[in-house]
Amino acid sequence: MKKILISATLVVLLSACQEATDASSGVQIPEGFKMCPEVRPEICTMEYAPVDGVDANGNLAEYSNSCGACANPDVVAVGPLKSTTE
Repeated sequence: MKKILISATLVVLLSACQEATDASSGVQIPEGFKMCPEVRPEICTMEYAPVDGVDANGNLAEYSNSCGACANPDVVAVGPLKSTTE
């Protein structure tokens, strides 16, 4: 019985040591971009401060503001518009 209890405890402890996977793993985030928070916004103001958002596939899309971009669960990071940084 002790062996089973020790084995079960060991399995639980070792599984807690695994590295967490992230939806954005492997996505190249452009310089100057910030990761979206884990807790996504539910309500955003209607301000117009355009930003680019990067999705999990690395595609850029323009959004009206960073809150609106990060409210989209596919967006992993936001940053300045590409057209203004070139």
